[in-house]
Amino acid sequence: MRANRIGRLLAVTVSSLVLLSACTPAPTPTPTPTPTSTHTTPATVDVSFYWVSSQPTSFRLMAETQPFPDSADVPAAVIAAIVDGSAQPLDPDYVNLWGDGWSLNSLTIEGTIASVDLTKGRMSVGAEAESRAIGQIVWTLTQLVPSVTGVQFLIDGKEVDSIAGHVDTYEPIGRGDPNDVLSAVAILTPVEGSTIPLPVKASGEACVFEANVSWELMKGEVSIASGSTMASQACPVRSPWTIELGSLDAGTYVLFVRELSAKDGSVTSEDSKTFVVE
Repeated sequence: MRANRIGRLLAVTVSSLVLLSACTPAPTPTPTPTPTSTHTTPATVDVSFYWVSSQPTSFRLMAETQPFPDSADVPAAVIAAIVDGSAQPLDPDYVNLWGDGWSLNSLTIEGTIASVDLTKGRMSVGAEAESRAIGQIVWTLTQLVPSVTGVQFLIDGKEVDSIAGHVDTYEPIGRGDPNDVLSAVAILTPVEGSTIPLPVKASGEACVFEANVSWELMKGEVSIASGSTMASQACPVRSPWTIELGSLDAGTYVLFVRELSAKDGSVTSEDSKTFVVE
């Protein structure tokens, strides 16, 4: 009798446990937190760098806008990057004449004069190229800091007669006459290597005879369009121009703009930009 009662109690207990198990909801799993990405895109600012272009009759400066890392002292960082050669043009037709052991010790600005103190490297160029190398620093810096009108060059804290043996740097150097320094024709947009939307439009600056800017559009080895456009004013005023190229098929193009000699039609100044239409 006792055994039967124990058996019945065990059966009731097991049945109760089964019922409780069936009625008790399954625990909800705790979701695993998704890691939050800490990666952020570094902030940049657009900087107009000035590079050197070899033109048919001379060396000239060309402006090129590039994104540059933002920082507490962008002008000093930009000049340091030009001087040590770490900054380079996007356009393969332009060159940075600095590098090769040069570095920036400091950049200080007092009133309208900036002092650029350098550690001397190598610069084996002639007088005109040396002048353009100096112009790279002067034009880029005065574009970044418009209140600056002259740049005093120092080597290890001391005033020097010359950077590379040809151009007098004992006194502060300003921009000078743009028509003696800048290329007669220049493309500002599109930027070299950029992908641009339709309709295609190009723009730039020029100081040319009777404001006439010649242009040609190439796709591969084929010239697909050419013509001329007018700058808003003739030389000696440097003024803007535009070219409406319209809807182009997908592909890679090269736009040339040229100054042609009024005497014989030869090319006296040229700029080009490669761009992509998708």
